[in-house]
Amino acid sequence: MNILKTYQTFYFVGIGGIGMSAIARFLHSSGAKVMGYDKTQTKLTAQLISEGIEISFQDKVDQTVTELNKENTLV
Repeated sequence: MNILKTYQTFYFVGIGGIGMSAIARFLHSSGAKVMGYDKTQTKLTAQLISEGIEISFQDKVDQTVTELNKENTLV
């Protein structure tokens, strides 16, 4: 996949959704750095966190997000 070569980090807004979480898992298993935000904590977001995906539940931009390189991050 060419997109995996272009971007090193993927940031998902709404990562706890059934579709977004599946894509996040796929990219994470392919070796990409995957992060995201969701409004609420659920069993699904807990599973993603246990798999090594960083998720924020704060409705504000934190330092981790501001430090992402916009040249190699896809939101």
